[in-house]
Amino acid sequence: MSIEAYAWAISQKVGDPTKKLVLWIICDHYNDSLGYAFPSQDRIADIAECSVRTVQRHIKSLLDSGLIEVVATPNVANKYTIPAMKMGTTNCRVQNKMETTLVTNGDDTGDVRSLNNPYTIFNKLNIAEKTTKTYGDLVYQDHLQWLAKQNIGVKHLRPFVGKLREIIKGKSALPNEKVYEHLHRLFVEVQENPKGELQSYLIKSAQSINERLNKPKERVLTDQAKALMESNFQKIYKATKDVAGWGGLDYLAIREEYETAFRQGSIVFSHTKKKATSDEILEYFGVR
Repeated sequence: MSIEAYAWAISQKVGDPTKKLVLWIICDHYNDSLGYAFPSQDRIADIAECSVRTVQRHIKSLLDSGLIEVVATPNVANKYTIPAMKMGTTNCRVQNKMETTLVTNGDDTGDVRSLNNPYTIFNKLNIAEKTTKTYGDLVYQDHLQWLAKQNIGVKHLRPFVGKLREIIKGKSALPNEKVYEHLHRLFVEVQENPKGELQSYLIKSAQSINERLNKPKERVLTDQAKALMESNFQKIYKATKDVAGWGGLDYLAIREEYETAFRQGSIVFSHTKKKATSDEILEYFGVR
C-alpha cells in the first residue's frame, strides 16, 4: 500500500462513486518501490462488490481520463501505473498516437496501452464500446436504488446487498455473475410482489436459494434401478432379521437412508455417523 497513492485517490473527483472506488482499490494496491499496482479484475470486483464487467468499464473510463495507465502482460494480472505519482520506476511511456510499445520491466514484457488506443483497450481488457448491463450492474445500480427508497431499517445498503450475495453463494463454487442472477430475480420478485418485513424476507429468501442450489442432485432411476434398490434392501432385511446382534433395527429408517444414498450418491449414515454410499451401507449390514 502507498500512503501517497491512497491520499491522491481520495482527493480525485471522477463523477461516479463506483469508478472512484475502483481507482481507490488500484491505488490501495500501489507499490511505491515497483511503481505499479497489479490487483486482478476479479479481486477489484470482489472488493467493490460489483461485476467484473463494471470494473472493466470503469478502468476504461479511468484510462480515457488519464488517471491511470495499464501495462498488459500475457497470462498475468494487469499492471496499473499512475501518471500523477511520477515515481519513475517503470520504463513505460505514454503514447500520443494509436500505437503499442513493447516494454521491458525486469523479466516482464508487455504492451503499454495508450489512452488514445481503443483497439488495444478493447482486446486487452475485453471491454466492448457498447455494453449492456450485467446482473451485477442491475443489482448494484437499479435494485440498490430501489432498495434505498424502501426504508427497511438498514443504514448501509451496499454491505447488506453484499451479505445477501454471500448467503446465496455460501461455500459453493457458483460464479459471481450466476449469484447476481439469483439475487436479481429475488429483487424482481419482491418489487412485483411487495413484502412486509422486507429485510427479514430478503435474508430468508437468500438462505432458501442457497439451500436449493446446494441440495444434492438425485439420480433419475430407471425401473431396473428401482428393482435393484428394492432387491438390495430386502437383502439387508434378510441378513439382519432375527439375527443376533441386529435386534431393534428400524427398517423404515434403514430403507429411507439406503434409498436416499442410492439416489444422491451418499449420505451421513446414522449407524456410523459418517458419509456412506449405498454400497457401503450394504457392507455395513453384511450384504455383498
